[in-house]
Amino acid sequence: MIGREFEKEATIALYNCKYLPNTRKEVDEIGRDLASKLDVTIVRSDFYQHPGGGITATYIIEESLIAIDTWPEYGTMIVRISTCNPNSDFEKAKDYLKRKFKPEKIITYHYGEIPLYLSKQK
Repeated sequence: MIGREFEKEATIALYNCKYLPNTRKEVDEIGRDLASKLDVTIVRSDFYQHPGGGITATYIIEESLIAIDTWPEYGTMIVRISTCNPNSDFEKAKDYLKRKFKPEKIITYHYGEIPLYLSKQK
């Protein structure tokens, strides 16, 4: 879409969560809630249940992607978000995750904007 200049990205890690999803259905609910809060549209999703119980979920969105990884053995969840929607509010997503999972610590390891082109297009 013309007019978009940046892809926004964030990697949010939640440590020592009071609750972690342990089924595909629970993770899917979280992914869909995040998409709603970010004002993005899910096109397709995929899930993998790891032998140790963790779950990886990926969401292809019209605007880019959302990925969720859980490590129940550590009480950890990592969420990666990438979107070119300028209206996506990562703080709203982070607040949702904090309220839902009640981590002892939440850290945004990467947050930034990536230019979609190097020079102004004519």
